Amino acid sequence: MPGQQVASKSPVAMITPGLQAIYYYITFACNMRCLHCYVGENLSPQSHANVNVVARTLRECYANGARNVTFLGGETTLHPGYATILAAAAELGYHRIVVDTNGTAGDPVPKGADYLDRLTVRLSFEGASPTTHDVVRGQGAFLSSLGSLRRLISAGVRTEVTLTVNAINLPELKRMIDRFLDEGVREFNFHFVSLMGHASLHQWLGLRPEQIIEAQELIEDFRRRDVATVRYPRLIVPLEEFQQHRDRGCTCRISSPAILLIFPQGEVRRCPLEITAGLTPEFQIPDTGSFTGCPLSWRLLPDGVPDGYVMTCISWKNH
Repeated sequence: MPGQQVASKSPVAMITPGLQAIYYYITFACNMRCLHCYVGENLSPQSHANVNVVARTLRECYANGARNVTFLGGETTLHPGYATILAAAAELGYHRIVVDTNGTAGDPVPKGADYLDRLTVRLSFEGASPTTHDVVRGQGAFLSSLGSLRRLISAGVRTEVTLTVNAINLPELKRMIDRFLDEGVREFNFHFVSLMGHASLHQWLGLRPEQIIEAQELIEDFRRRDVATVRYPRLIVPLEEFQQHRDRGCTCRISSPAILLIFPQGEVRRCPLEITAGLTPEFQIPDTGSFTGCPLSWRLLPDGVPDGYVMTCISWKNH
């Protein structure tokens, strides 16, 4: 597994009191090869995490304070022990269990699950229709994911949509929001496409600084409507508003000691950037107008940001 490790391969070695949440990549197997996937060439059908190791790690994390767990991939539902892993988290008492999925593989809700009050299924979309979504994810993907979304909402499962803003779906961002509101979605999580992994080969998906600012303003207007829970990164902010955003709770969530990321073979990281070799996270709070941001932000915006703005990081959200 490439990338810089922050500790040994034993997940337990990094777990300390004060932990609040873990992001567990239980597999890098995937049924898709999305053009913007930051996991990129690390995707592998032989990458499932050992179920016993996962269970032990979940137990240690819970004992040290973690109450929220998010399971990711690859495609999470492709792990052969998927149902067992979710049941283990529920039995331990995790308050919130989130599953990231593309909605085109296995059922994200295991049969007989008695913890639906704690389960959130997070589905990924790249557009309001196949025209944009399928360009990134493959023919037929939109309708398959939409079918999963509708089944989950109909069944009363807490369902969230992740929308990754890129150069081709930016013009229909408002339409995307309205489309999924009409479908009954009331939780939205936005990302900006990161030019790493597969996206490094498809840089036409990337956004210019002014496009990111445009998207942030539109999403912020949506958040102010107070019709849904909305999370998005303030990647580019006016310098004079920087402290205001910090006071609102914006922070690089991954740099927090309260959060750990765990990869399939047990590698523990503080930041998802470490999935790519040669990237060392550097998040610096500016005392003056100068600000370096993080390596991924600079890959996303190699020419920097307009005068009067500062670059933060892709995880700089309030939660």
